[in-house]
Amino acid sequence: MLDVENQIKKWLEGTNLSEEAKKTLQNESVTRYNGLIKELGIPPEELAKDVLHVTCDEYSCAVIRKIPRADIKYLAEVRRKTGIRPAEPIEKVDAMVKLLKRDVALIKDAKEILSHYKDTDTKAYFKGSPSVTAATAIRIASLMRYSDHKPVPVKEIIDNFNITQVAISSRYHEIAESLNLYGLIPKDQRESKRHSKW
Repeated sequence: MLDVENQIKKWLEGTNLSEEAKKTLQNESVTRYNGLIKELGIPPEELAKDVLHVTCDEYSCAVIRKIPRADIKYLAEVRRKTGIRPAEPIEKVDAMVKLLKRDVALIKDAKEILSHYKDTDTKAYFKGSPSVTAATAIRIASLMRYSDHKPVPVKEIIDNFNITQVAISSRYHEIAESLNLYGLIPKDQRESKRHSKW
């Protein structure tokens, strides 16, 4: 029999969340698990992953890519039952910036970029991973504020959120082109499409 509490605790140990946040996610996930295990015919370990994913979404968790991947079919079933939808990019910014230990002004700037991106190209905004889109907006916002603050290094984003450099680079160009942001980023900080300096 699966010891769901210890399993979820173990998965969360690989994240950079505070002990308080880990405990909250663990307790909420275990409660959901206990409420659904008899109702849904999902294997116990799969259900444990699913409830952790939806709980992370509910709290706009910044580390969803650092926990085990959930089966899409089972996850959709748990989402239907709980009514918890995936968090959209703009909802992830606060938690991600907090995890990066940056100031609140960066939250405002990144959210402004995402809000314009959503208005300009809604389909692209919702495409792919919300964490990648949010992290890229944070990176772009930090580059635009380069004269006043040190930009968030891509390596820091990769290490904290388990996002690849390729994914960030690709989304960087999509967002920058869609919103015509290249001119707002200092030349020495811009990324070349051919040669990544990140």
